[in-house]
Amino acid sequence: MAKTNFKCAAKKKEFEYDFNDIIIKNRFSKGNILTKYPIRKIIQHQLGKSTFGGKKIWFDEAIGKLNFDGRGDLLGRFEADDNILVIYKTGEYEVSSIDVSKRFNFSNIDILAKLDTNTVVTCLHYVGNKKTYFIKRFKIETNQLNKLFLFIDNSRGSKFIKSTNLLN
Repeated sequence: MAKTNFKCAAKKKEFEYDFNDIIIKNRFSKGNILTKYPIRKIIQHQLGKSTFGGKKIWFDEAIGKLNFDGRGDLLGRFEADDNILVIYKTGEYEVSSIDVSKRFNFSNIDILAKLDTNTVVTCLHYVGNKKTYFIKRFKIETNQLNKLFLFIDNSRGSKFIKSTNLLN
């Protein structure tokens, strides 16, 4: 929102302008005219997102780290606020931030993928005290990062079999 000087002849003294509407020009351009009147104050309503898209991130199974260099399996294009879903073979899941220095033990991981709010996790697990197999479906609803959450029964003899993550 820009406020023009109150001593000027402008009829509309306050207006909103979205700077995303401005076309990016070359370095020899003169610029874009917002108003011909002097501006006293500019107020930012919200922070913008990057217009370049996100960074591509790969996971290298050999060393168990994320990277931007193209080594390993492509996880996707990540924005600044995107996270990673890690489902472990122990029956736990973790929402992790994008940290290229963090090491994952790939032999303990069933799924490592980009977290989407519409993702439904389907898991087959064995419950020890009932001596039967169950299928569990759930959405990831936590905002806590780098914390393990157990999603199978913790009775004696219970074990994780396999999981999938599908978009709803």
